[in-house]
Amino acid sequence: MKAIGAGMALLALGFMMFLLMPIIMPQAQDMLTTTQTQSFTNVSTTDSGTVTLTLTDPAYESRLTSITNITSSVSMDNPVVTAVSADGKTLTVAGLTPSTLRTLTVAYLVDATADFVGLNVLVRTMPTIIMIAGLGIGIVGVWQAASGRRS
Repeated sequence: MKAIGAGMALLALGFMMFLLMPIIMPQAQDMLTTTQTQSFTNVSTTDSGTVTLTLTDPAYESRLTSITNITSSVSMDNPVVTAVSADGKTLTVAGLTPSTLRTLTVAYLVDATADFVGLNVLVRTMPTIIMIAGLGIGIVGVWQAASGRRS
């Protein structure tokens, strides 16, 4: 009977971890990044409706998904970031009306842990540490309950 109870406890612990990890992982990602907004005034495009912008700080991990929003002061524009350079500072924006002056506003994610040595690694590994600790505590608790030992 103790084995069934121990098995059920481990199953419940696994289910709780399954429910908690989707909450913990985005929180860790939010700790790693912060949103920065930058405006570019008097931007004119080429005949193809594209423009290259240079950001003050690099986009997080130089990923296209780090660009969270881009807006234009010209209502006919449909701005889309098509490329981010390897250093994360240069964006290629398409979908703009050719030969028109505008103000582009770019919202993008930047590394929030750049000033803190080692914090990036700690935040990235924290969900794994929490999972291993939770499983370890659960296994030890089940083992002590099944063996009848108390400490």
